[in-house]
Amino acid sequence: MKYIQNKASLFLILIVSGLICFSFSMKMPSGTEVKWMTFEQMQEAQKKQPRKVIIDVYTDWCGWCKKMDKTTFEHPVIADYLNKNYYVVKFNAETKQTITFAGKVYQNNARYHELANVLMNNKMGFPTSIYLDENLSMITQPIASYLDAKQFEVIIAYLAEEKYKSEPFEQYQASFKSKIVE
Repeated sequence: MKYIQNKASLFLILIVSGLICFSFSMKMPSGTEVKWMTFEQMQEAQKKQPRKVIIDVYTDWCGWCKKMDKTTFEHPVIADYLNKNYYVVKFNAETKQTITFAGKVYQNNARYHELANVLMNNKMGFPTSIYLDENLSMITQPIASYLDAKQFEVIIAYLAEEKYKSEPFEQYQASFKSKIVE
C-alpha cells in the first residue's frame, strides 16, 4: 500500500512539475499588439488625424522578416509606442493586390509590386522599413535590414519626436534611454 502511495505521489509531482515547466515555456501575451493597417485604412485615418507612417515591407519567404515580426513588432514597448505615434502598414512586396497610394494606382506586374519598387527606390531587400511624414513624404531613406527591438526603438523615437530636424542621429542615439528591459 505504501509503495502505491509513493508511486502516486511521485506521479503527481511529475505531472505538476511538467505543467509548471510548460507554463514557463509558453509565451505570455503582452496585451499590446501592433495595430496593422492596409494602405486604404491608413490613408482614411490620415484624413481624420494625420500621423507619421511606418511601412513594414516583407515577403512570405523572408526569414528575417518573420524574426523581426516576433522579436521587434511583438515587443510590448515597440507595439505600444507604434500604436500611440504612428500608423503602421504591413505590406507584402509580392502581393497581387492593386493598391492606390497617394492618388496613384500600383499593381504587381512582375516579381515585386510596383509600389514596393517605388517605396524602396528599386533596391529590393527584406525586411525594409519605410518612414513617412504626415504628408506621406519620405522622412529618411528606407532601412533594408532586420532591426531588433532596441535598434528599432531609437529610430522610431528619433523620428516621432522630430529630432531629425535638429539633431544628428548619432548624437540622439548616444543619449537615448531605452524603455526596453532585457
